[in-house]
Amino acid sequence: MRYPAPLFLMVAVGLTCCSCHTPLNPASSRYADIAETVFRYIAQPAPTSDEDSHGLTLAHKVYFLQLDSHDPSPGFLDRLRDVKVTVRPLSLSVEREDCRRYDTKTGERGAAIYIYNIRVNGGHGARAEAIIAPGGVLRGSGSAYYLKQTGGKWTVVGATVRSVS
Repeated sequence: MRYPAPLFLMVAVGLTCCSCHTPLNPASSRYADIAETVFRYIAQPAPTSDEDSHGLTLAHKVYFLQLDSHDPSPGFLDRLRDVKVTVRPLSLSVEREDCRRYDTKTGERGAAIYIYNIRVNGGHGARAEAIIAPGGVLRGSGSAYYLKQTGGKWTVVGATVRSVS
């Protein structure tokens, strides 16, 4: 049986598009849901105050967040009010000579979290990248996070470390 060329082409394009990662509009609710899931996954400090850590620790009293090179909206920050550590936009921090970030209002030490390149894969998969910069000279790490949506809720199902300094 011969299939018409347009039908074959539609199936081939459909299968190809289901496997590619499509960037999301940062203003969309889907983007916000995925960014929030990644942030909550990351924002679990190690139970230590180690100054030389490459990740988040109890030494960080504030998390400074940036989403795709922009401060998160006030509405997005409201979603994070229940996080145990204060979450503020990256623009409300200052990097001092010790290469650590501090809150411009309170002076408390914090860590920068950059979430970017959020893409969906088909209807129920997503990928996002993030950098955690706890401060100090050559301290930080970057990872790719893989997410799955089940019952309308996103969860991180895996992560791959891409860089450590």
